[in-house]
Amino acid sequence: AEYMPDYMNTLFQNVNNVAAAYSTGNHLTAFYGINDPDARADYGPVIRQDWLDELGLQSPETYDELHDVLTEFKNAYDATLWISAYGGVPGDFSGGYGFPEYAGGAGFPTEVKDGQFRFAGPLNAGELKIMTTEVYQKGTTQFLKPQLADSYLINYGLNYVVTSDVEQPGWVVSFQEDTYRFLVDPVARRVTGELMLPWNEVFIAGSAFEGGADNREWNRNGMLPFERDHDNPYVFSWTGQLAPYDNVVEPGRFKLEGQMTWGPRELHPYVQDENLLESTQMRTGGDDTKWHVYTEGTYHIVVDLFNETFHAELLSDHLLPQEDGVGEMKAAPGNAAPEVYSIDGVRLPQMQKGLNILRSSDGRVRKVFVR
Repeated sequence: AEYMPDYMNTLFQNVNNVAAAYSTGNHLTAFYGINDPDARADYGPVIRQDWLDELGLQSPETYDELHDVLTEFKNAYDATLWISAYGGVPGDFSGGYGFPEYAGGAGFPTEVKDGQFRFAGPLNAGELKIMTTEVYQKGTTQFLKPQLADSYLINYGLNYVVTSDVEQPGWVVSFQEDTYRFLVDPVARRVTGELMLPWNEVFIAGSAFEGGADNREWNRNGMLPFERDHDNPYVFSWTGQLAPYDNVVEPGRFKLEGQMTWGPRELHPYVQDENLLESTQMRTGGDDTKWHVYTEGTYHIVVDLFNETFHAELLSDHLLPQEDGVGEMKAAPGNAAPEVYSIDGVRLPQMQKGLNILRSSDGRVRKVFVR
């Protein structure tokens, strides 16, 4: 408002422009073109005048001057983003220099265990460029240009070519949303993107818990449900007993299902028989790999579907006693009160201060902390 009063006044003349320009966090993430024929102007590139003032710099008029100014921005403010989601240098000048958010949120794809790179986060409508360096370096930075013109980021897998030409088109982001995900496969030279929606449910399936399998196959009806987090619809957790039981197929193995059947939604570790206590990443779909339980006990597992993260904690290395011997867990009648155990597996008459393990009448186990 201080440095571009005409732009802000024009923006706020139309409520639709305001809704499109501001993120869900009420941030103006860039200066966007105003698609109003009566108000639109070709304003060219924009730059942080407040940063120029603070550093005693003049507004650049040549590309060499622009390079020097952006270098000062990087050194002074750790501004590692070379340009906003729109445009390039040179090219379509509809972006802004020095603004910290890239298509709704500056971020870099993270490398996962299979050598691919994934991004999960908010994006705004516009053009997205995927490049090989954190900041643009002429002669060094390469761009992952879609092989086909007008390629949308949401796709089932589109090939790309590598170019150092900054003027080449990027990927089309159709609309603003907070839950974009895309995966870059550098071997296949392919980008796959989606808009991630929450799952309704998550189940643990396998032979690492009672009733999950017999000596022939896993029991589809024996899956146990996770609980959804009240604040984050992408986070689910489960607490219960796991062990490498004998006389079952694939002892100690499990995977996660997004429905109470085999597929289509499944979650797997990147490596077969990955120790659940050492696992941090997971993937959706792909090879049918499973986690492995090497230590029996009561576990607490938390998964984040959006970020594809996995965390398991061993609460106790003791299995709770079974009422009818190993291999069976009989339900208590009716609406019987849950049984209470300490983290060492000792039966308690009632909950005590600290961490308690509760086993309900249907065999489910959960932890409760009492202050």
